[in-house]
Amino acid sequence: MCRLDQGQPISFWQFTKYGLIVTGTTVAISLLYVWLRYFVLA
Repeated sequence: MCRLDQGQPISFWQFTKYGLIVTGTTVAISLLYVWLRYFVLA
């Protein structure tokens, strides 16, 4: 189990920046999959 006093502190805006990058990447991969699955290979 991870204790709260371990690791490096992260600010809210740094967390938001990384979260938006991960979210954008996930959405892009999902859109590519849906496009291939239902429109190209249908």
